[in-house]
Amino acid sequence: MGTLDFAFIDNGEHAYMEVSHAVAHSVSVNALNSAYSYYDGRNRVYYFEEDVDAPEVIAAIRALGYRVDTYDIYDPTFDPRSLTPAKFA
Repeated sequence: MGTLDFAFIDNGEHAYMEVSHAVAHSVSVNALNSAYSYYDGRNRVYYFEEDVDAPEVIAAIRALGYRVDTYDIYDPTFDPRSLTPAKFA
């Protein structure tokens, strides 16, 4: 198919993969119901935690035939806890 690029935002404590609402809902993953990942309703973006949720999302996207590339962004001010937990989005 093609390649999809995703940012991992690292705040110095943890990292979260940023995924648009449309892409996140194009795959069937448990990460959408996670207590460790978050959703920004204003920007319609999920932030999937790096240890379990992000790898599950990446595997599901690859299973659709896409190549996945990631890159890192360091932002010590990023605090996803101010967002909606994914399981409540």
